[in-house]
Amino acid sequence: MTTGSKGASGNQMSEDISLLEVENLRTHFFTDRGVVKAVNGAWLKVAKGEALGLAGESGCGKTTVAHSIMRLIPDPGQIVDGSIRYDGRDLVVLSEEEMRRTRWKEISMVFQSAMNALNPVMRVGDQIADAVRFHKSLSKRDAIRTAERLFEEVGLAKERLDNYPFEFSGGMKQRAIIALALSCEPRLVIADEPVTALDVTIQSQILSLITELRRRHQTSIILISHDLSVISETCDKVAVMYAGRTIEYGDVRSVYSKPIHPYTKGLIDAIPNMERGKAKTLFSIPGQPPDLVEPPTGCAFHLRCPYEKPVCKERRPERRRVEGRWVECHFAEELIDIQVTALYNATKQPMRRETKVSDPIVQASNLRKLFQIRTGLVTGAFSKRRDYLHAVDDVSFDIRRGEIFGLVGESGCGKTTLGRCLVKRYEPTSGRIVVNDTDLGLLKKSGLKTYRRNIQMIFQDPYEALDPRQSVYDAVAEPLKVHGLTEDREQERKRVAELLELLRLIPPQDYIDKFPHQLSGGERQRVVIARAMALSPKIIVADEPVSMLDVSVRAGVLDILLQLRETYEVTILFITHDLAVASYMTDRLAVMYLGEIVEIGPTEIIVNEPLHPYTQALMASVPSSDPLRKRRKVLARGEPPNPANPPTGCRFHPRCQHAMPVCCTKKPTPVAYENDRFVACFLHTPAAS
Repeated sequence: MTTGSKGASGNQMSEDISLLEVENLRTHFFTDRGVVKAVNGAWLKVAKGEALGLAGESGCGKTTVAHSIMRLIPDPGQIVDGSIRYDGRDLVVLSEEEMRRTRWKEISMVFQSAMNALNPVMRVGDQIADAVRFHKSLSKRDAIRTAERLFEEVGLAKERLDNYPFEFSGGMKQRAIIALALSCEPRLVIADEPVTALDVTIQSQILSLITELRRRHQTSIILISHDLSVISETCDKVAVMYAGRTIEYGDVRSVYSKPIHPYTKGLIDAIPNMERGKAKTLFSIPGQPPDLVEPPTGCAFHLRCPYEKPVCKERRPERRRVEGRWVECHFAEELIDIQVTALYNATKQPMRRETKVSDPIVQASNLRKLFQIRTGLVTGAFSKRRDYLHAVDDVSFDIRRGEIFGLVGESGCGKTTLGRCLVKRYEPTSGRIVVNDTDLGLLKKSGLKTYRRNIQMIFQDPYEALDPRQSVYDAVAEPLKVHGLTEDREQERKRVAELLELLRLIPPQDYIDKFPHQLSGGERQRVVIARAMALSPKIIVADEPVSMLDVSVRAGVLDILLQLRETYEVTILFITHDLAVASYMTDRLAVMYLGEIVEIGPTEIIVNEPLHPYTQALMASVPSSDPLRKRRKVLARGEPPNPANPPTGCRFHPRCQHAMPVCCTKKPTPVAYENDRFVACFLHTPAAS
């Protein structure tokens, strides 16, 4: 069978020249709780020079498939059935010594956490050189030369070979891992969530790098990601996994344009689309993935599938070819032309009010927050110089009552610091914040408790935001006790149950006695939001509230936040680095770069007509879920400078292709532009002589 498609490499690939074939793979973990069937019948093919995306929710078996291919399954796991044929050899039956010679030289892997994949006490260059010397029997000098060439190929200066991993930024560490993966010229590279923790601009650079290196070396790629937009832009084929099985496999264009399996339909419709913005309703697949110790009989998805029929529970569907791709579904032919909204009878998205110009509930003027940089004992004792990190530097903005105000930008730009100043976690170095006519600089300690009752924060990591020793009930009830909002235990239990129902943790009695480790990521985030809503706040600061969630779970949490805004008229400061999510959620956007706001205005206008070069770079870097959409050129060069030593003039000028001499010496002042927006850029504001 042939794909007949044109992929990212620009070449038509045939499955008849497969480099890798995985068939009926079963990898189980033998635990005290029982046998966890992490992979329970996975199958896929990768042709020579082809890129395959492996998609699905967390826990579906994607990473375990990758580790099985590499034969890196940790105890107590083992491959119990199936074959992994690489270039005609079954890797399952190879000896450990034969696999050691195959790893890195034939098949290499880019692991999900770049920091964990690098030895923290060993120079990065030595780590690459050692791998080359082991597999290619080169001298130390030749191995170092190879490492230098690889660093230049992935866009790193060869002088950085002597650095340790902690001296690299996230993007630089990921580039170093890619160099390590390519060091022995493998024919297949497995990349496990290679851009998950990176900013959108750095993510775009890494994906472009992977695509270019693949084209240059004719390397086959397996790209594992829960972000289907990343797979759409990078891969030729996609394999969708659920509960340890492959349930749909085919050409990216055909699968994305007309998915067949109900699960694939739900995943694709859960992706925010920046081009369509608020016009598209995000969809969240109901329910949770099954327990892999006791997976359901028949089709594993039948418990969450709206098209379920008796045969789905009784018998596992056979793999068969439908509409040019392979699928495991009893009713694939009937589902081809059914849209996801009709299939799931999805509810309409919340009515979005037009945000009217009104008195702002939050006003920040010339806000600064500097952090003193610690120096060594000797240096600090004898030097009068004090260095500061400019986290927030002369920022002014307002948030209107009842709106969702977005704050976007790369990591380290000051978004979280600004949010924490607003909730009084940090004291500003200078400037003024007025919230609901209260000047926070004049707020006495006695008024702080009342103030914090009206403003709550949702933190980025729901697991760290919850005390692991507290049950769900105790976590949600704690603010009620602190502020004395309930008269007795019965009223307290009633209020906790109401909050859990509000956040769709139904029935509440199934959750109140659980601890954080017993909840999924989406359930933990809902508990965090329930705790924030316990005090009926007027303002919520949501700091990356969905960045760690799967696309389907993310859609559900975003829908909840929209419902809270509409039902309780809560004002939300929505902090995110995801421009697609921001375009769907927010009414107005402020774009931050290195401690400063460079553009601010209505979301729809900024998304469709960005003015500042940095905003344009952010928009151009967002991956699209439409495989037919041609990617725009990424404009931002390199990584953000050190905020402890920001550039003079416009802070973006070292990375800006439009930089003029005045940009290097003079700081642009934000001025009003058309359509109720402000822009700080000499391209759009007059430069004083």
